[in-house]
Amino acid sequence: MNAKVVEVIDAIMQEKEELEEHSASDRDLLGASSATLTLTERRKSVRRVFFDRRQNSKTRLGLEITQDGVTLAIARSTAEGISLKTDYIAFEQELPDSPCELSLDSNKAALTTAISELVERHRISGQPVKVALGGSPCVTRVAFGENNSVDADIEETRQRAERYLSLGRGDKISAYAERKIDAKRKRAWLTVAHGEVVNSIATAVESAGLRLAGIEHSLVTLCWAVGEQGFDANEPVLVLRQQTGRPAIAVSYQGELILDYRPSRLTLEQLPSDESPIVHILSQHIKCLRRYLAPQVPRTAGQLTKVYCVGGDVAFEASREELAEYGLELVELSLDAQFQDVDDVTERERSESLPAACIAREAFDSERQATNLADSLKQHARISAKTLTQTFWPLAATILLLIGAQVWSMNVSAQITEVAAKLDATFPLRTEFERVRRDLAKLENDRRDFDGLLTATPPKQFNHLVKFAGRALPEGAWLRSIRAQSDSSVHLSGASFSEDGIYEYLAALRASKLFTHVTLEGTSSTRLRSGPAVEFEITTVADKQVRDAGNSVANSINPLQLPHL
Repeated sequence: MNAKVVEVIDAIMQEKEELEEHSASDRDLLGASSATLTLTERRKSVRRVFFDRRQNSKTRLGLEITQDGVTLAIARSTAEGISLKTDYIAFEQELPDSPCELSLDSNKAALTTAISELVERHRISGQPVKVALGGSPCVTRVAFGENNSVDADIEETRQRAERYLSLGRGDKISAYAERKIDAKRKRAWLTVAHGEVVNSIATAVESAGLRLAGIEHSLVTLCWAVGEQGFDANEPVLVLRQQTGRPAIAVSYQGELILDYRPSRLTLEQLPSDESPIVHILSQHIKCLRRYLAPQVPRTAGQLTKVYCVGGDVAFEASREELAEYGLELVELSLDAQFQDVDDVTERERSESLPAACIAREAFDSERQATNLADSLKQHARISAKTLTQTFWPLAATILLLIGAQVWSMNVSAQITEVAAKLDATFPLRTEFERVRRDLAKLENDRRDFDGLLTATPPKQFNHLVKFAGRALPEGAWLRSIRAQSDSSVHLSGASFSEDGIYEYLAALRASKLFTHVTLEGTSSTRLRSGPAVEFEITTVADKQVRDAGNSVANSINPLQLPHL
């Protein structure tokens, strides 16, 4: 009896931990989607197999969904360690290599059927499951550097996500995760996925009777598995996931995804049939990959020298020999290091089912943080903005038309009233117009009178006085400014290397008879680059009677002497 009570308590605590896993994370792409995360309770499930609840209390499930099919991994914690059991169901019809293959109705039905068959076959209804999404429906972008720079790069990627044509048409959703390296730097991951694909997976999992615990990018899961086995502890490594369509290539370092690289379809289509696409891609890009990783890993870390291959029909030995020419060692990733009992898994399944097995094994590690697409599934159902818009826009348009018609009618009535008031005010406006016209005519007459005065008043000519004032300067003296006023007063400012030069200049001005009342206002000492000098200020008045004779007098004076400053 006590043993049964303990088992029931363990099951309740397990349920609580699973619920906390759903509510604790805020890094889920599906939070941006319209899907709903439904927590199926045991008492509400169709099949009530009581012993399953106790038996599966230490069981973790993992699914990998690609365009090839659905892989199920069941990891159980036992006294000897963690055992693994896998199963695989391929889609009956080969799906095209399209990002939206899971969003079509027929493919959603095939996906639901495959998952339901696996659930019935292994009697795991009602269990939580984590999904590894592979293939072309999702991609992960990585940013590394200072905090502000990383935030800017991630925000730019979010804004650009809708233009990711390789993911297909339709809404895109994103999930974010980051890890602080130090106070100023961090590494961040942004997984972008097709919204309809994620919603299709959530619907299929729920329809099959499972509880969705999370959706991750399969490359992120594989990098975690590589890190758990210590393959990338001291150097970055390449992780190759082979599948239908384009292969996925990742760079892993210490269990973290550093780069998600997808070769272009055009490049693969143009390859000769006898050439391995993997060898071609790595040989063309290995130098660029090494340069890209140089600033992101410590200098003590090694270069990219190992390629861990997962799944696919690869001519393993032939590819290994060809890659060795480029300094790359091809290694097949195995499950043996993470699971103590893999007797139920064939050699081929050990590689093909690795992502599903890893995400099931990863569920035992509650501290790991990653971009989880399932976080966008809300605890309560909600209708997306797109659905609301499609449903209510006709009604909203009708209401807006009615409001617009009413406003237009009121505006027309106001305009009619305003026109009538303006007609009544015609006479005062005409009177005001006549007054303004008379004022404008008077201003025009005043302007013509002023122009006549300007024309009749001859301008005063001071050019001959300036010419004389400059030529009368003695050796070692110079002028800085000459200001002539309308009252015939003239202000001279200059400097001389000697005081005698100043008085000699005053005597020349007085003797010229062009100036009267020549007065030295003051002097001051200064120092120039060429030596000490004396500044002076002179005021005088241009003689009106002899002003016209100034040109002839000025021509008889020596040329202007200026020192070299």
